Amino acid sequence: MPAVVCLWVLGFVAAVALLAGTAGGLTTNPGVSIFESDTATPVLEAQSILQGHVLLNGWRMLYDSFWSVEVPFYVAGVAVTGVSPVLLYVVPAVLAVLLLLTAALMARQGLRGGAAAAAGGTVIALIGLPSDVWATLLLHGAWHVGTMLWCLLAFLGLRSNRWGVGWWVAVVLLAAGLIGDLQTVAYGIGAVAVAGVFATIRTRRWLGGAAALSAAAAAVLGAVLLRTLLSAWGAWTIGNINAPASHDQRWKNLGNLPEWLPRVFGVGTGDWGHNGVPAALTAVRWIAVLAVVVAVLIALGSMLAGMVWPAGPRGKDRPRRPGGEAWRIDDMLLLAALADLAFYVYAAQSDLPGYLRYLAPFVVFGSILAARQAGRAFAALRAGLPRRAVTAAGGLVTALFAAAFLVTAVQPTRPLTNADLATFLADHDLTNGVGAYWTAAMTTVASSDQVRVRPVTLHDGHVVRYGRQSSADWYADQRFEFLVFDSTDNWGGINLESVTLALGPPEHVYQVGTFRVVVWPSPVYIDPAAVAG
Repeated sequence: MPAVVCLWVLGFVAAVALLAGTAGGLTTNPGVSIFESDTATPVLEAQSILQGHVLLNGWRMLYDSFWSVEVPFYVAGVAVTGVSPVLLYVVPAVLAVLLLLTAALMARQGLRGGAAAAAGGTVIALIGLPSDVWATLLLHGAWHVGTMLWCLLAFLGLRSNRWGVGWWVAVVLLAAGLIGDLQTVAYGIGAVAVAGVFATIRTRRWLGGAAALSAAAAAVLGAVLLRTLLSAWGAWTIGNINAPASHDQRWKNLGNLPEWLPRVFGVGTGDWGHNGVPAALTAVRWIAVLAVVVAVLIALGSMLAGMVWPAGPRGKDRPRRPGGEAWRIDDMLLLAALADLAFYVYAAQSDLPGYLRYLAPFVVFGSILAARQAGRAFAALRAGLPRRAVTAAGGLVTALFAAAFLVTAVQPTRPLTNADLATFLADHDLTNGVGAYWTAAMTTVASSDQVRVRPVTLHDGHVVRYGRQSSADWYADQRFEFLVFDSTDNWGGINLESVTLALGPPEHVYQVGTFRVVVWPSPVYIDPAAVAG
């Protein structure tokens, strides 16, 4: 047993190291960087927690604070390494490996032997051997991978209509997801609740879906009560939230799906590029697209048929069906995948590549569905030549996926975008400043907290604290030495002209690549109570 445990630990560490190394070589695609202030902010949240602000007291966040989802993993990382850019590689890789292991476990549910191996292998091939685009989505911190992990674990806890440890685990994880990331409503709580309703119809019993329905209700109630208590205890506040897509944009989002879904799987080149992967290998990813789309359609047909013809006497599956109440997990995965498509259509505000992240849950949930169906199909095959032929074909496809992944994985590590800026600031004894959001947190983490840049924005002609992803403690009684921004961005209205009007003529303006570092004759003060954005 100790040897088996050691092998599992070594395998886990090796997988994390492989994915962390892959993250270092990913292409910086137009409109998206895997290392940016969104990925750096959870590191700073973890730092704040370890400094005693366990509830992120004084912080203003969005609904996706990740406090109860991904931030605990960053807390563990900061406790070991301190504020370090290495966490931008390692923590997302840890979350990705945990997601893959959970996906494989869910794919194998109810299957044994070769069928279980086929299901587990299929899901690893579909989402565990990522192309450049999928790797960017999977290994980008604070892009809801932890939320998907919590939802999958909750689905496992609700795989039968019983109240027990699994039910409590599901309630806790769904509540935690709801507190830390509002997307849990769409493909977590919503999927579970609707699956409970459909289970009642499937079984023709009022209590046939009671466990799922009660878990969803208990999670919402628990999250609301806990959030009320957290607010009373001075926890983080929620600032202005992102507006949903406009009516016209929703129609555009719907029209984008035929092109964007294949892109998420890694088909084609497009704006995001292929990071050196030959076109023939990217074309093979069409197999993944078709497998998932077909699996979703089959699961949809099965769910609708199950509501017309009941699941069996007294709510139990027909004896000839493998896997017991396998349809319960299938329904939750299907509904989560469809809910994610609806969320993307409703919420994606533009055609910027970054909004591809809203389609990542569809890939995960759909791939597990495809793997479960592949396992059942394998179990139904005759032993001998049919199984050997399918195994050979599956092995060939997996090998091609692995070859494409290998090209992505061996790309040389690219420097962090803000590393040179952090070095310049440190060399000039400029260690405490403010800047546009996309420059601020990333520079702080890239310097291992040796240079601190706090986010600001322009409001009514004044430079004020940015009202998202920031802590009041960062600004209180601080003498800021400089202001930095990217001259190609003009984010938040921050540019040389606007800051000169707001703060007066600068003494120095340094150029560091596309960045501008502005220094005034006297320190800059930012009122922590004056917030915008």
